[in-house]
Amino acid sequence: MLGNPKKCREHAKNCLRLADQAMTTPMAKARFEELADIWMRLAYSLEASQALIDEMDGASPKLALRKSPSRRVG
Repeated sequence: MLGNPKKCREHAKNCLRLADQAMTTPMAKARFEELADIWMRLAYSLEASQALIDEMDGASPKLALRKSPSRRVG
């Protein structure tokens, strides 16, 4: 797998917890909320990328060859 979407969601949850509990200024709270949003978007992106990879793994042999072309040395 490319990355761990579950870990990204954990980071997002921690950012939201910090935004609610530890940030004393509206600007700091907003920044942590933005970070949480970024972590969630990364989680979705990782899942979508993994779905495409999984789809390609089950694709026809011609597509599989396109996906990982051999390289000639020399």
